[in-house]
Formats: sequence, structure tokens, C-alpha cells
Amino acid sequence: FKPGASSQTRQSGLQWLLKAASLKDHEAMLTIGNAYAIGLVLPHSPEKARDWWQRAAKFGNEKAKRLLEVYIAPLEKI
Repeated sequence: FKPGASSQTRQSGLQWLLKAASLKDHEAMLTIGNAYAIGLVLPHSPEKARDWWQRAAKFGNEKAKRLLEVYIAPLEKI
């Protein structure tokens, strides 16, 4: 999802990420979660970001685990 990429290029990239995630690629799951978190290509959705980060963490992605600890855990305490 590089800045300046065309909408078609971004959508194509998203389709590849979704395919990779369906094959249990935790880096793709992390990237999809990040896209939801910042609203890049996908609509901004903290809930969906959390869901994708949880999937990535389940497959051992350390970055996703940290994101859940830093951004999600404090919100759940409110």
C-alpha cells in the first residue's frame, strides 16, 4: 500500500493479502489489521483491526501481540 499507488493497484494488493491470510500467512494478517487500524484501502475499524491482529498473534506474530497489548488492552479496561 505505497503512497501514490493507484486505487486499482491497492485493491490488487489487498486481494493478494487476503489470499495469503487465508493460507495462514501471519504477516498478511498483520498488514490487513494495520490497514483497518489506519483506514488505508480498508475503512477505519479498530474492531476489525483487533480481529486481524488476534488472528496474526494466534499464528505467532510478535508485532501483532505487541499491538494488541499497546492499543487494545488499555481500551478494554475502560
